[in-house]
Amino acid sequence: MRLFALAQIFLTGLLIGTAPAHAAAWDACSAALDNQQPAEALREANALLKQEKLPRETTYYANLCLGRAWSMQGELNKALPPLREAARLADNAEQRNAAQSWLGITLESMGKRDDAETAYQTQLTAARELGNVSKEANALNSLANIALSRKQYDQALSLYTRSLTLQPDEQKKAAVLNNMAALHNAKGDQGLAVDVFQQAMAIERKFGNRDNLARLLLNLGDTYRVMRRWPDATKYLD
Repeated sequence: MRLFALAQIFLTGLLIGTAPAHAAAWDACSAALDNQQPAEALREANALLKQEKLPRETTYYANLCLGRAWSMQGELNKALPPLREAARLADNAEQRNAAQSWLGITLESMGKRDDAETAYQTQLTAARELGNVSKEANALNSLANIALSRKQYDQALSLYTRSLTLQPDEQKKAAVLNNMAALHNAKGDQGLAVDVFQQAMAIERKFGNRDNLARLLLNLGDTYRVMRRWPDATKYLD
């Protein structure tokens, strides 16, 4: 059952404030990431980091871009060092939130749950410092995913519920609902999982997000498969 990591889906268009001399290079790197061109992002980030006397902020963004690019290519061991460097260089809550989010996602993907949890807790603190409830909800969702992976179902459900309550973005709510449905599936409550998946699908259909809708259809179809409701399973998997 596929969980949605909110930072992976929604964290684009980071607020940037790089020095004018390097802003164009950062813009190119960021644009490459947004356009799903990690090889181009790698080239731009490495070129930026080869420059001398980079301001701290520019070095932070270049490392963040480099780490994200490696992560997009599935090169998690290569992604980790620049993401750790970005986390070290972050000097305000906005930068800490972004760096710790991507660091947590990478660590979680590597199976390093304890380290990922620490990163997400730091992300949560930064989001609260910013007073940004959407970012706070993202961090809570990530922490819930960790709890779910440990089969700490009550803790996970509490965190998902808090995330859902805080989240002002309706599309992000669909991602949290997907994860809540996965939790119900893990507990063996497929009927409740179906209801929650349907709520998430209604949101994604409203906004026309085909990629996320496809993931939800797969998850729902697989739930019906577990329930041995073969016609429904075939309908949604098709």
